[in-house]
Order: sequence, then C-alpha cells, then structure tokens
Amino acid sequence: APGFNLYAGSTAHPVTNAINATPTVTTGEKYKEYTYTFDLSSGSYRYFTIANDKVGAIYVKSVLITLK
Repeated sequence: APGFNLYAGSTAHPVTNAINATPTVTTGEKYKEYTYTFDLSSGSYRYFTIANDKVGAIYVKSVLITLK
C-alpha cells in the first residue's frame, strides 16, 4: 500500500475524500517501482492533494494529469 493518500474535492487543498489507487509494480534488479493510477472521473473534482499522512516516506518521480 502507498505511504500516502490522494484526496480530491471541489475546494482547494481537500483532505477528506480519499481516492483509491490502481497499483502496478515493476521489479528491477535492486528495487521495485510502484505506479499508482488514480481515477478522478467519478466526480466533478477541480482540486487534489497528495498527503504523506501514512507511515513511510514518499518519493514522487512524476505526476501526469490527463484531462478528458
């Protein structure tokens, strides 16, 4: 499980509506790389917050936002 939560909402800096992720794992020679996909299409969200509010560190390599 990720060491963070992603929250989405209609006001800036949402912290109550957690969105579940679809994970994929790539195993390298010395590490594992986790990719989490969050689908926010179920609501009319304008804002999101990535909160490091669980045990562990968070290292973000990139964030890709696709608008449809």
